[in-house]
Amino acid sequence: MFESSARSGVARRARVAVGVVGFAATLAGCAATPPAGPARIMQPGDFRMLAGNWYGSELIQQAQPQAIQAVIQDTGAFYTVLRGMPGAQRPGIMRVVDGGVVYETATSKGTMTFHESQDGKNWVWKWQGTTADGGAVRNELTKPK
Repeated sequence: MFESSARSGVARRARVAVGVVGFAATLAGCAATPPAGPARIMQPGDFRMLAGNWYGSELIQQAQPQAIQAVIQDTGAFYTVLRGMPGAQRPGIMRVVDGGVVYETATSKGTMTFHESQDGKNWVWKWQGTTADGGAVRNELTKPK
């Protein structure tokens, strides 16, 4: 009887350890974002400079943070994918409006800002949006300059 209870204790500790490691990996991905300076005043054509691969995290209200990758095209079209699931692209479009950026996807819409990191080595892309059912969406991604 003692042996069975010892085995279940080991299994329980292993499950907890896996959960802690997964949570720590998620936090490490979020913590890797460099501090950002003020939001860039956007001009038509700025998406050309920001085009390419971006990496970061997605936080949708009432859900676990997800590691994501995004690609911006020079037209303002973009898509995101959950890292590790490259076949599930989620497209969207950005537009410059009065020096800011508005976006729309099939699942959310809102605003975006682009910043230079304080060390000047990276771009930081921040989102704030709302899902169709009223949930909050926040994404933060980075890209080397």
